[in-house]
Amino acid sequence: MLTQDLQRLQQFLRVVDCGSIGRAAVTLRISQPALSKSLQRLEEVVGVKLLERSRRGISPTVFGQTLAAHARIIFAEVKSAEAEIEALRGTGAGRVRIGAGPSIIDQVLPGVIEPFCLEQPDVRVAVREGLVEDLLAALADTEIDIAIVSNSRGLDRERFVCQPVLQDDLTVVVAAGHPLAARRHCSLQDLLDQRWVLPDRDEPVRQRFDDVFRAAGLPPPTPTVETSSVICMKSLVRSGGFITWLPRLLAEHDHRAGLLVPIAVDEVSWERQVYVCWRRSSSLLPACAKFIATLCQSFSTRAPARAAPVKRRTRS
Repeated sequence: MLTQDLQRLQQFLRVVDCGSIGRAAVTLRISQPALSKSLQRLEEVVGVKLLERSRRGISPTVFGQTLAAHARIIFAEVKSAEAEIEALRGTGAGRVRIGAGPSIIDQVLPGVIEPFCLEQPDVRVAVREGLVEDLLAALADTEIDIAIVSNSRGLDRERFVCQPVLQDDLTVVVAAGHPLAARRHCSLQDLLDQRWVLPDRDEPVRQRFDDVFRAAGLPPPTPTVETSSVICMKSLVRSGGFITWLPRLLAEHDHRAGLLVPIAVDEVSWERQVYVCWRRSSSLLPACAKFIATLCQSFSTRAPARAAPVKRRTRS
């Protein structure tokens, strides 16, 4: 059985990563014939061909790709188990790998990471920025421990524990000198002919934006600029000629500095729920549980916000 031969799985992954049996053998410090024999035995166990040769080197077959994906999860879980045992014994420093979107990273995480690191000086923290779909994929693949996301439609609650931590608004934003800034509120009709800079069409936040106009019987505005870069969106808006649609958290700093002005839209409420998520299949490491508690405490001081106690999940 595969579960009885983790060493061969590890060797198989090294060949996949190196793209060469020779290079993999060098990094594993074993002979090339020995590695080839190990791979042959692995293929006999699973009953399918896992690797194929081409001019570019060794690459996994479709069966090999499937096995490699699951093998990576297995070894990540082994490392997670080792880290948890070390933490429970008091011999390990611990780690927290966090994934979040730009608004959370920009406006929330600095106020969470600083007190957390002061209280847990031996814990290592890694932060990864990304879109919701990418972060959830990274969470599923054990590349991160915690994802802070806002897309309730895409949350797989059978795979992830999803705890709501904050209610945030999405708002139309203009530069302080823009003609709409003096009005402070407008209708959807008023927004149709503006010069928009918006996220790419396939991003959930853009789809939600378009849905609001369609629900009102209006065609969604055609953006002048499409970009996945929040920095680009804010820079173009600050230049004075463009408007955009952002989470209020992401516009807070520029609003306080007098650079950007949020515009209320009549009879439209654009709210989003922010969740902190972790895998159901894994017990929550003590360092991660502590970070989530610190995160919820930070969110509870914001308005509007809603924090809930964290229940650690342990293995039975």
